Amino acid sequence: MVTLKRDHKNIETRLDHNGFNITYKDQRKSPLLFVAIFWNFILVTTLSTMFSNFESESYKFEPFQLIFLIHPLVGLFLLYSALRGPFNKTTLFIRHDKSLSIKVSPFPLPSENKLINCYEIDQLFVEKYIAYKVNNKSVYKYKISYKNKTLIKNINHENDALSIEQAIESHLNIKNNPNLNKLAKESA
Repeated sequence: MVTLKRDHKNIETRLDHNGFNITYKDQRKSPLLFVAIFWNFILVTTLSTMFSNFESESYKFEPFQLIFLIHPLVGLFLLYSALRGPFNKTTLFIRHDKSLSIKVSPFPLPSENKLINCYEIDQLFVEKYIAYKVNNKSVYKYKISYKNKTLIKNINHENDALSIEQAIESHLNIKNNPNLNKLAKESA
């Protein structure tokens, strides 16, 4: 039996013989992508010009030149960060053995992919937090947490976060306690 349901345009749930799947696709636009492309274009043209001049026999390597490795590393970091926003999706998979795996792909950060025992989760909370500031204005995002541990973060819309929370609680037969959610919001 396979049941596929699209809750919102960003969330898709699926129930099959392997377990329960929730996929969240973040639809962020990434202005950083243009910066990364521009940075890497300038870097490639500069490095190719520089390396074409190294063919002379009088060239001698100096250790201080290693500092120039910072520029390609910054370029790779910018490109990786820029591609995360529009392309990443988060998949939560609850297996029949009550384990919850969280997989962010195709560009995860080291702490994002997790495996959690569902018996540890007695209540889930949706919390609003300040992700960053632009022109002294706070930009808020949402996270889903349990027992002071973050399950998923960087959710742009409260409705998406609440849908994911309710789908997980429903599948794990956890009774939602709105009073605890209010306390979590007040303490944050």
